[in-house]
Amino acid sequence: MAEPELTPMQVIELTASAIKKVHLRGRRGVEMVTHDEIVAVIGTLLDMGAGALAGLEEALAEDRDAVRYRWLRMRNPDAIEAGGVFAGLTPDNVVLTGEDLDQAIDAAMAEVDVAMAATSPILNEGEQR
Repeated sequence: MAEPELTPMQVIELTASAIKKVHLRGRRGVEMVTHDEIVAVIGTLLDMGAGALAGLEEALAEDRDAVRYRWLRMRNPDAIEAGGVFAGLTPDNVVLTGEDLDQAIDAAMAEVDVAMAATSPILNEGEQR
């Protein structure tokens, strides 16, 4: 037997309901999602198409990068002696963690931004005339 067609408003309401359950209750929320909500979510994802899924993959990759960075940021400064993964600054040969790591990365990124801006034909267009 074919399932009844959902109206666009029903799809939106069911999708929102499913997302809210999962968001508020985690795994218990997943167990509470109804069949109609699942159908609505699947339909919504299919309607969104591959572009939205690619965006989701990119967002997940960014989240993984953020988790990796937080882990690296919290490493013990003695990691260099103990071995393993750590962030360091050369030629000073020091392990960077926490706020020191943030500041070192920000400074290095700013240097790259300045160098890129100095060589950018678009940003320097007025100077070439």
